[in-house]
Amino acid sequence: MPEYVCRVGTPAGDVRLETHAATDEATLRKELARRDLHVFEMHLRRAGIGIGPLRFGSGTRRISKREFILYNQQMVALLKAGVPLLQSLDSSLERMKPGGFRRALADVRDRVRAGASLSEAFQAQGEAFPTMYSAALTAGERSGELATVMSRYLVFAKKTQMLRTKVVSALIYPAVLVGVSLLSVSALLFFSLPKFAEFYADFDSALPSYTQAIIDFTAWMRAHWIASTIGSVAAFLALRWWAATDAGALAIDRVTLKIPLLGSVARMYNVAQFSRTLATLLSGGIPLVPALQTTTGAMTNRLYIDAMREMTADVRQGRPLWESMEKTGVMTDLAIELCKVGESTGSLDVMLTNIADFYDEQVDENMTRVVSVISPVIIVVMGFIVLMLLVAMYMPIFSLSGTSNI
Repeated sequence: MPEYVCRVGTPAGDVRLETHAATDEATLRKELARRDLHVFEMHLRRAGIGIGPLRFGSGTRRISKREFILYNQQMVALLKAGVPLLQSLDSSLERMKPGGFRRALADVRDRVRAGASLSEAFQAQGEAFPTMYSAALTAGERSGELATVMSRYLVFAKKTQMLRTKVVSALIYPAVLVGVSLLSVSALLFFSLPKFAEFYADFDSALPSYTQAIIDFTAWMRAHWIASTIGSVAAFLALRWWAATDAGALAIDRVTLKIPLLGSVARMYNVAQFSRTLATLLSGGIPLVPALQTTTGAMTNRLYIDAMREMTADVRQGRPLWESMEKTGVMTDLAIELCKVGESTGSLDVMLTNIADFYDEQVDENMTRVVSVISPVIIVVMGFIVLMLLVAMYMPIFSLSGTSNI
């Protein structure tokens, strides 16, 4: 269903930017009019072309995290120095290299110059910028502390990026180890083993069944490598399509949390992501329920997204946050207890920040431990496979040697 970005006016006199899904523009206009919202502007949100949730050639401008962090650093410095907002945007554009970010920021500057708020201008860019960023800017504009809120978001972005970098860096070595091992096994299967098969063909003797089975498999793979490649690519695309569906993503995320060693790391990572996002929004002055709604959109694990929706509904009905967290069953005991203390003392944002800092460290330590366990396992498994292939290649020699001695 297509999505439309709408600039609407409320009965209270507020003007805001919203995104709605509808079958067509006329139907959406009728729905907004029924809700007493006046439509100032409406345009179709840019989207890619694809089947279902798997999209190709998306028109959404992708902004690198490094560029985004540098831009925020410049804006915070300019705004704290007393430079007006439009002049700060112009100064940031002057120092920026041509590309998608510059075009997006130029559009933001033009919208602000036309009368839109900074948060509305960024929200109009669609998925190029995080939803949380627009929400944080809205809180900063309402409180009159835009530079302070942007500075808090900058700290959040740096810590989040640092945690992701640590996780990715920890997984690089096992990934390289698996890649090299697969190349070694492939070289044995498709280059060394066929040479041995040609050598054994000159002997008028039956090969051991184990060796013959591997030679037959290798010959079949070499004869049908085109079909095998096409089948592998099709299977990969089908799996990717399924993983992009709600049911597939939920199943994968649920399995991820149950994997030994990695499951606990994934749980801590999601709790840290939830805590830091919510803490940043609350410290910016956003009420708890809207902050929970925005945090839900920032989560990546579908299991936690569903849990966040339940939490938001419970908190809206008056249930304390810590009870809502306990009810979901996906939050850690430490996070629940600290949130309980934070709510009772009025320092929920501080406690959430402490939770995020603690689990950031735990993720880093546990990833190091996981890599130290996984790497030897990979080496042992791949070494065993290579050994079995070598046994298959040299077993006929021993058999022929024994036959000749007799």
